[in-house]
Amino acid sequence: PKWKLTGTDKKFNALLKVREGIHPVSGKPIKWNKEPIPWALVEAQNPVDIGSGYYLLPPIRPPPSGRRQPTNLIELPDGEATIVKAIKGIG
Repeated sequence: PKWKLTGTDKKFNALLKVREGIHPVSGKPIKWNKEPIPWALVEAQNPVDIGSGYYLLPPIRPPPSGRRQPTNLIELPDGEATIVKAIKGIG
């Protein structure tokens, strides 16, 4: 071939892990959702483009302290960023 990728680019390495089904930050297997996420929801999270339509979202912040009402939210593990496949133009 006329060119060769060395794998030194962080975005490229992150995308390789995603393609292998591995979370690029935590190293855990990715549980895929078949439904695409509306772009407006992804864009509101300040995503990091890692290529091929995949975006790395920041870790989910904890709920505000002092909440007195019960909630139906499920607590996620700390420190893991979310990866989504977004299609621009939906939402």
